[in-house]
Amino acid sequence: MSLRMAMLLFVGGGLIGIAVAWSIHTLRPPDLQAAPPMIAYFDEASVNEAGRPAPARAVRFYLATTDAGSLSAAMVAVDSARRHVPENGSTLFRRYKAMNGSRTTLDRLDEPTAQQVVVHATYKGSPTWSMDCPEPVLARMLVLHECNGIGLAVMRMADGTNTFQLIPVKISMGKARAVGTYEDRVLSEPCPNFCADPPELYLHRRN
Repeated sequence: MSLRMAMLLFVGGGLIGIAVAWSIHTLRPPDLQAAPPMIAYFDEASVNEAGRPAPARAVRFYLATTDAGSLSAAMVAVDSARRHVPENGSTLFRRYKAMNGSRTTLDRLDEPTAQQVVVHATYKGSPTWSMDCPEPVLARMLVLHECNGIGLAVMRMADGTNTFQLIPVKISMGKARAVGTYEDRVLSEPCPNFCADPPELYLHRRN
């Protein structure tokens, strides 16, 4: 498997060039293979809504738990400094709950509640994590033929850390299937393993 990595840097609200910042990898497996199991889905309208508040520049995905204790994911907009972006005066987190027809049902969580479901999430004994995906990358996925949502699968990196693999999907009749090519799937370096920002910017790094 080979990897192509695009590194993006936002300064002053603009994309200025190549640097070590949001690192997005495109997967290139040698042959066809089934999509890995996905733990959460977000339909196109929900992704667009999450990334709409100014000055959002990316969407952050957190590993989270549901009220029943199963694995899920929550998303929130972040700005160029990687701060959570408030909506109407407060920060809103959208946690995947279920699929309904061609849409996804989401729980809307305030920040204290979101922090609890994130910090208590684990995957096969490993602690929780997050990853950021820039808006232009998500937009390119969502315009693919048949794509009307994003699925999240867990990917173990070469160093043993976990991250999310974002997969373009078509959601229909309460089910989702991967669409596009393998080059359309992306993953990013996870936090806390690859983040040097102040801990307070992340739900799972606060004291």
